[in-house]
Amino acid sequence: MEARATLTFRKGLLVRALIPHPTSYSHLEDAPRTGDICALLVPNYDQGASIRGQLETLRGQFGGTDATPLHVLCQRFRADKVQLEALKHQFKHLVQQTSAINIQGGSIEPFYSTFRAKELLKCHITPPEGLGKFVVALNAVLHEHEIEPLNATLPEWVTLLEDIQVGRLQPHPYERQLFIGRRLLISELRAPGRFKALHSFALAESEVFKT
Repeated sequence: MEARATLTFRKGLLVRALIPHPTSYSHLEDAPRTGDICALLVPNYDQGASIRGQLETLRGQFGGTDATPLHVLCQRFRADKVQLEALKHQFKHLVQQTSAINIQGGSIEPFYSTFRAKELLKCHITPPEGLGKFVVALNAVLHEHEIEPLNATLPEWVTLLEDIQVGRLQPHPYERQLFIGRRLLISELRAPGRFKALHSFALAESEVFKT
């Protein structure tokens, strides 16, 4: 579970309150746990310098460490090795039909993650149409294999930094490109915020994002 940090006054003292994150889990069985399989939309390595530059600026304000890999969590599910092998070919076919997706930031704010036991700096995004269609198609592939997607809503948050020192507790505008999603990374959640890459698939190149 994650919660938004806010300030409130109690008996003359300024204290921190936690408001449940919009994507908090209503059922314990749906909460993240080690061994979950995550479908992450990530940038190519050639965007590394640009990403490091913007995160370095944020670290100067909030402290903490970079979230790696920078990603959009498209879906989370549970599957064994046999199921994953069967899914691999359909994932590859899906991404070959999906163009690169521009991930644009809107605002940043801190959240406390009980799963990671850390303060995180997250960026709110408005899911572009291409991302929405991609997630719907991804869910359909999982359902074909009788695998239940664990995230019920479209992704709206990207974690930028971990273990921050909270400086600003109110949403702050951050309207800029975060990255261009060019790969689908199928990973196993090994520990809070730590992933083991299992498969990587390149999305189709878009004329808009060719350099």
